[in-house]
Amino acid sequence: MAETDIVASLPAALAARVQSARIVKGRALVVLDAAGLRTETVHGVRVFADLVPGSLLDLEPGATAALLELEQAVAERPEYLPLATQLHLLARA
Repeated sequence: MAETDIVASLPAALAARVQSARIVKGRALVVLDAAGLRTETVHGVRVFADLVPGSLLDLEPGATAALLELEQAVAERPEYLPLATQLHLLARA
């Protein structure tokens, strides 16, 4: 599914968060570039984790492991980066 399809299917509040995340990522890349650094990877962190109630993770056997596996599967996929609540960027000189 393309990023535009994902964003189009989101509620308005979440779509606004996606737009904000794009701006933050863009600014971070500009700052790194201005510092003479080359961005090697961008990882999304907490793409889905903040959307899953903690009580579900506590009550459903295997839910935490499944959520971790899902987070790892989408961490580097560009179409999911705007949904992440945090970004980890690795840059080198």
